[in-house]
Amino acid sequence: MPSIPTSNASFDDDAEKGVASIYPGDIAITFSNEKKDVTIEQVLPVAAAAETNEELAAKPLWFNTYRSALILFISAGHEFTEYAFRKLFTIVFIANVIMFGFAVSGRWHYARKYGGAMAVGNFNVAVLVRNEIFGRCLYLFVNTCFAKWTPLRWRLMCTSILQHLGGIHSGCAISGIIWLILRTVDVFRAHKEEHAVVLAFGVLTCVTMVITAVAALPWVRNTHHNVFERWHRFMGWFSLVLTWMFVLLGDLWDTTTKQWNLGGEHIVKQQDFWYVMCMTAWIALPWICTRKVPVEVELPSNKVAVLRFERGMQQSLLARISRSAVKEYHAFGIISEGTHAKYHYLVCGVQGDFTRSLVNDPPKYIWTRELKFAGVSNTSALYKRGILAKLVPHLDRYLNTISPICEISHSIFMIGSDQEKTFGPTISGLIKSNIEPERYLLWDSKVRGGRPDTRKILKEVYKSFNAEVVFITSNYTGNSEMMQACKEEGIPCFGTLWDFTYLYTLHGYNVLQYIPEHTPSFDALIYIMHGAYLGSGFERGITEPDSRQQPAASGASAACTAPSLHPKTTTVMTDNFAVAATPQAHAADVEFLVRRGMTKGYQLMSLLTPPLYATFALSRYGRAQFSVNRLLRATWIGGGCCGGAFEYARTVYSNPDKVRVRRIKAAYDTSSIRADDHSTIGGILFAVLTPAVIWKRASTVNLILGGAGVGSAVGLFAHHARTITGDPAPVVRIPELPPTPTEPIP
Repeated sequence: MPSIPTSNASFDDDAEKGVASIYPGDIAITFSNEKKDVTIEQVLPVAAAAETNEELAAKPLWFNTYRSALILFISAGHEFTEYAFRKLFTIVFIANVIMFGFAVSGRWHYARKYGGAMAVGNFNVAVLVRNEIFGRCLYLFVNTCFAKWTPLRWRLMCTSILQHLGGIHSGCAISGIIWLILRTVDVFRAHKEEHAVVLAFGVLTCVTMVITAVAALPWVRNTHHNVFERWHRFMGWFSLVLTWMFVLLGDLWDTTTKQWNLGGEHIVKQQDFWYVMCMTAWIALPWICTRKVPVEVELPSNKVAVLRFERGMQQSLLARISRSAVKEYHAFGIISEGTHAKYHYLVCGVQGDFTRSLVNDPPKYIWTRELKFAGVSNTSALYKRGILAKLVPHLDRYLNTISPICEISHSIFMIGSDQEKTFGPTISGLIKSNIEPERYLLWDSKVRGGRPDTRKILKEVYKSFNAEVVFITSNYTGNSEMMQACKEEGIPCFGTLWDFTYLYTLHGYNVLQYIPEHTPSFDALIYIMHGAYLGSGFERGITEPDSRQQPAASGASAACTAPSLHPKTTTVMTDNFAVAATPQAHAADVEFLVRRGMTKGYQLMSLLTPPLYATFALSRYGRAQFSVNRLLRATWIGGGCCGGAFEYARTVYSNPDKVRVRRIKAAYDTSSIRADDHSTIGGILFAVLTPAVIWKRASTVNLILGGAGVGSAVGLFAHHARTITGDPAPVVRIPELPPTPTEPIP
């Protein structure tokens, strides 16, 4: 019997286990040849990978693994559905910026005169699109009017817009803050006619609105969700009270007579009064419907809590629950056989303090909002046939909803381990009793010896079932993997939203393993946040990992180089440090360093320009030519332009390998990262405070941008003050990188 070869390769696919390496590795196949029955005829060297002239993808393909998740593809199938959140945000924000420009330039007198109404109007829309009743009405309208008969592209776009209404929410909220700042600046410009109380409430409202917006940033929501919940909610309520005071006091104060006009008839004629009234109603309505209800908790395992509530529910809805009446509400998908059923259920997988408490200390009563809100799977009624896919690589980390279980037009594909034991008999029984066997595929990874090829199964089920769309529910990495597979196969799909953050990822590396122990949580958060900042915006440099020629093996052993990737996964990476300094990567490096140079130049010049400009102007022209307006203008224009131009000249003609090394070091320079974030915080605060303090000394644009520059300098000074006083930024270890090629860049 011939000798059996052995290999050092794992029998499991690393990509399936979620630990795939992005670097080429050696796989040696060794023959023992104890019986001397193997003859070496020829040793073939491993040839270099053939060059391909394929055009780069129009949209970047991001490589995702369980350890290094880069970005979430929101949806696919229609050009509008991809990055729909950002597109809706951009449309709303740009429209407001255009109107703001006309107002500031004096070409739109209505907006300048009623800046408060423009601000509150934006806030009104921002709150409205997050209201449960408004959302349910939108879903009902779309499902009723456009189901089945309209073109598929139109239905996909409707689903994507409904899923990403948060883009409108964020765009209107940020725009409203800008209009509110303009309104406050105008009040301060007319401070001789305005009452001091109006001025005070204007500043307080601006500050609380900015804090509310900062608390909702994606990195805050993902890393400190409880902080987001409390600050965004309670500071938002406080902002609503201050907005009421600012609007009422501004409307009641008569600037011509400089007296209070307390007549109710005057108030009800003001448009901003009704805007705030509607905004208050949208905010209060869901809380009026909050109830404390009895609940029965089933614990099939220590990973999951199944909550049972009275009465059946419409399918594809989500419920918010909490142990407190006003704090920390969490959303879970509702599982129900329909409105005729006796019960409905929530499946809560242990992934945080709240869900863990449901297992360790099951409640008998729990707070919930009687107004349930619609999820993206609610639009499944739009499609003739669809697939509901649930990929659960780590059941203990995330469990959401099993989408509509009674719709015969949809098929279910579910992956996990010990599903019967994990979900319990109740949920498993609901699935098996309501869905025909030919309409669902439950893949138990323990019974079948591992995870399946999800790409292959999805493609086959999609074609055999004649489906039009795929709805995916999973954790972050599973969601990314399946959506990437659907995107590359041209299958329209929608998945769970994850705030477009990088989840502890800095340019493809797990940041947490490079942050030293005992690092303050605030500083660690800065590194993670800055990793998302550094990784954003570079979607052009697409290349494949190098396949370098390896020396031929000798004797009876031969080694071949092969990427440790799933054989059916496209090994395409975008602007990762593991990529060699190709022309595309070099262009991305230059763009990154130029942007960083503009940031650093803005910080440095904001610190140096005020004393330098003041000295130059006073010594040469005297006080006649010196003005605060010119000082602020020189601060923000000089900093950004000089810094960017210097960095561009320094990098564009430099050696690409050296530029790449500079970029890697910059990405892990924690002192620079902390300085950037201190400057950002200072810039935001001073952009609000500067117009309020020196309201008539400069134009509005220079007050805001120049104030941001001054705040940036203050933040930079605060960073260095912390360092000097014994609180330096921790040192982050730079990961080991593969050697860069020595060939010249064409």
